[in-house]
Amino acid sequence: MTSVDLQQQINKHNYWEMLIDELNVDYFCSRVEIKYYNDKSIYYSFINCYKLNFNHCLKYDIIAEKQNGDFSPCFFRDITVNDIEIEGRKLYEVKIDAYPVSLEIWCESIEIKEKSN
Repeated sequence: MTSVDLQQQINKHNYWEMLIDELNVDYFCSRVEIKYYNDKSIYYSFINCYKLNFNHCLKYDIIAEKQNGDFSPCFFRDITVNDIEIEGRKLYEVKIDAYPVSLEIWCESIEIKEKSN
């Protein structure tokens, strides 16, 4: 599947301003899973990852939020998927802006699942 096809699948779920419910990194950082809810649960799985870059905004005080009984909300602002080739290996480059977190993921495949609740 091309990055254009994946981008269209992601966009059709109207992810903008949706709260991320779960963000998990498993299997020695080779798999990233993100879940959010928008009329149904949407799951993104980034499989066989080679680069994971997570950044948390220093201006957002996560400690203060936790002390107030809240947890730092991460809302999707933008998701972009591009095809890249590194050392002869075809990968997807995914950039996610979900303030106060931004992610860059290089992976071999992406699965998108939806589940009605």
